[in-house]
Amino acid sequence: MIHNPLKSRLNRGELLLLDGALGTELERRGIPTPLPLWSAQALLDSPDTVRSIHEDYVRAGADILTANTFRATPRALAKVG
Repeated sequence: MIHNPLKSRLNRGELLLLDGALGTELERRGIPTPLPLWSAQALLDSPDTVRSIHEDYVRAGADILTANTFRATPRALAKVG
């Protein structure tokens, strides 16, 4: 059986804290989020900033980090080549 620490915590009734808004934080840090990719553009242009935001959320106590996949679809990516 595989041990799942998040599931164990939920079963004990513990709360889990998710990270915050990535796009808003990118804007706050001066990283452009233009159409058509919006925050996905930062994955190409500013990966260190994306990593830094995730690290900041962990330091702030986040248990779960969500992936920056908004607008990272084949259709949106095809629009920018």
